[in-house]
Amino acid sequence: MPPDPSATMPWMARRKARHGDGSYRRRGPNAWQLRWMVDGSVQTETVHGTEQDARARLKRVTADAAEGLHSAGLMQRTVGDILRYQLAHYERENLASLATCRAYIARMIDAMGSIRVVRLRTADIQRFANSLIDRGLSPASANRHLEVLKAAFRRASREDPPLVNRVPPIERFPERNVREGFLQAEDYERLMSHIEADWLKLMFAFGYHYGARAGAILAIRWSQVDWQRRVIRPPANQPRNKRVGVWPIYGDPERLRRKAEFHHEEFWPHVPWVFHRDGKRIPQGGYRNAWSKARESAGFPGLRFHDLRRTAARNMAESGIDDSLILRVVGWKTRAMLLRYRIIDERGVVRAGERIDRYLRSLERPGNAREKNVQ
Repeated sequence: MPPDPSATMPWMARRKARHGDGSYRRRGPNAWQLRWMVDGSVQTETVHGTEQDARARLKRVTADAAEGLHSAGLMQRTVGDILRYQLAHYERENLASLATCRAYIARMIDAMGSIRVVRLRTADIQRFANSLIDRGLSPASANRHLEVLKAAFRRASREDPPLVNRVPPIERFPERNVREGFLQAEDYERLMSHIEADWLKLMFAFGYHYGARAGAILAIRWSQVDWQRRVIRPPANQPRNKRVGVWPIYGDPERLRRKAEFHHEEFWPHVPWVFHRDGKRIPQGGYRNAWSKARESAGFPGLRFHDLRRTAARNMAESGIDDSLILRVVGWKTRAMLLRYRIIDERGVVRAGERIDRYLRSLERPGNAREKNVQ
């Protein structure tokens, strides 16, 4: 039978009758020191707030200790340990955004890595998030950091035994980055005329027509081009959700692909990649310099390649393609992503107004003096 801690720790004997297996005492105007036992050792924690806050926190930690949720290993585990565990998972999964997530995790380890998991508070997380804003990061970028942190705690809580006793509440910043802006048909032709490299023209056509990510386009091999069925099947390990799209071959993609295929068979038959420079595969991000030069000369300095994604979704929707087929072509998993990217431009709003007006006129009585036909 384990020894009674009150025999060697009088402070617990004084408080045990009133506060169960722990105690708290005032350490300042709004500071309270908690003490409780875990595996025969004393644990301490400082709570800032009212006495009621201290009592509620003590009740929770002593209850967790009684259920075995506060093991000796868990009490020593830090936020840095949890984040490194999540990074190892990302590396095993070969996450498409691995470099970005690695940078996020490095920032969080620098700021909160030494804090023990059981002592992490919402105020600590909010302080880190505010520091990102102070450094000039956007609310959306700060939220991406917080999403990685929350994912790390969720993964750790699902382990057996759990690596953490709880997932802390994490508040996100409100975002106002509504996805808007796209290319009209005349803008597409104008930008295409300012692109010099044939490989970039084909890449631009794929982005505009299929709404494909740059990484998925650059990873295409000739073996994935099925000319007989007139489709292209991009690699499955490129999209972030690992959902494979299927791209139909038509129009500009077909014309430019034929030209690229001729050069491939004539000069580079041994190269498996559709997109390359003199036989060397174009790496992730290797298109950006040529893309920046073309968009600036065409008068679209703020256009990102990823912006073509919403253009493609809008064009497919306005042409009457079913939502399920749009999801298949673009490679999205849920309709929520389609609603997120499908943008209605001013011309679409005007057309909607004309349709409403025609409908309302059709309901008017014959004796109404208004005109019946709207051209």
